[in-house]
Amino acid sequence: MLFKLLSERLNNSDTVAEEWKEYIKECRTEDLNQIIKEERLKLEETEHYMDVALKDGYFKSTGSEFDHILPPVSRFGGKRKVVKDRVAKKLNEYYDKYFDIL
Repeated sequence: MLFKLLSERLNNSDTVAEEWKEYIKECRTEDLNQIIKEERLKLEETEHYMDVALKDGYFKSTGSEFDHILPPVSRFGGKRKVVKDRVAKKLNEYYDKYFDIL
């Protein structure tokens, strides 16, 4: 799907690799911003967290760093676990989609 959308944008340029990188960067930004908006995550912290995950080659949803990107949620009643699991699933799908593309 990404390739099909890219091919629609390409012109007869010698800079296909550059356009590919720019296209992927735009898609990554849009996708991550959508997750951040839907889940009310902390923007800068989430961007940094996912940049590090993609650079390091693994995604983890444990630890205080992951908890720091989450929105404020009461620890009582189990809602925090539901939010954390949902965010982890979305960010893991994002990671799987973009890891090793560039």
